[in-house]
Amino acid sequence: MKGEIKRQMVHASGVFLLLPLVFFGRLTTSLLVSATIVILLLWGHYRKHHIYTIKPLIKWERKIEKFVSEYERSVEIKQPFMGAITFFIGSLIAMTLFPIGTAVASISILSVGDSVSTLVGKMYGKHKWPYGKKSFEGSFAFIIASTMIYYMFVGMPMALIFGAITTLVESLPKIDDNISIPVTVSILLTFF
Repeated sequence: MKGEIKRQMVHASGVFLLLPLVFFGRLTTSLLVSATIVILLLWGHYRKHHIYTIKPLIKWERKIEKFVSEYERSVEIKQPFMGAITFFIGSLIAMTLFPIGTAVASISILSVGDSVSTLVGKMYGKHKWPYGKKSFEGSFAFIIASTMIYYMFVGMPMALIFGAITTLVESLPKIDDNISIPVTVSILLTFF
């Protein structure tokens, strides 16, 4: 559980992506995020194919590898950094296709709501959805967090409705919520 708390703290720190978006604008931040995706893909390829085992790891590589391995899930051994990559792709979609205010809401809900729901679900999740692995307890935490964030952008009745819709989308199995959450939030805020 300690590892999951660390992972979710890193996930929640995604709200710091809002700083360059607000201060430097959409274009600069989109380029920064795109470069980050490319770097993570290349680094993931390097890790996946164990290129570093051909020669002895130099000191800084060992330190980075130790740090990274503390935060990755077992699934990410086959696909290194996939969670971070999809987080940045979802954020990039929100910030390039939708207004900045909408992107701020999308990235906030993705960062905070998803982290809170994962932690609550892992610690207290006893009642699973009929489909998938997610719990009602985690989804309840997500709807509260997302409704609070939505409330900053729309009135309370709409915030509750949007929170419920986004929670249902987040709970769906086989859909990466790092992409589905910002897309759902962006569509709801833009078209409704």
